[in-house]
Amino acid sequence: MGKRPRRGQAAENDTPFSEQDDARSREAGRAYRCTLWGLVPGLGLLLGPLGAVLGLLVLCRGAATVPGHNRALAAVVLGGLLALTNWLGLGLMILGLRH
Repeated sequence: MGKRPRRGQAAENDTPFSEQDDARSREAGRAYRCTLWGLVPGLGLLLGPLGAVLGLLVLCRGAATVPGHNRALAAVVLGGLLALTNWLGLGLMILGLRH
């Protein structure tokens, strides 16, 4: 029997990701971390939409085969929800203060 590669080592028949795929994976990670920081009250007003846009950019560049694909998708969904709830809440607070 052949040796199994250790975690982190590529097997002989595995195709390594290109540098471009690695860059997309890092961009997906940035988008995901951005949306996670958007969970902090107040920061979500800016970081939620920013994370969603960054995640969309990664997905539009054809990153479906990159390991960070799921993080980019999560950034789009979570960032969109953060943007919706934070901006809607802010709008409702402003309307409530006016009346």
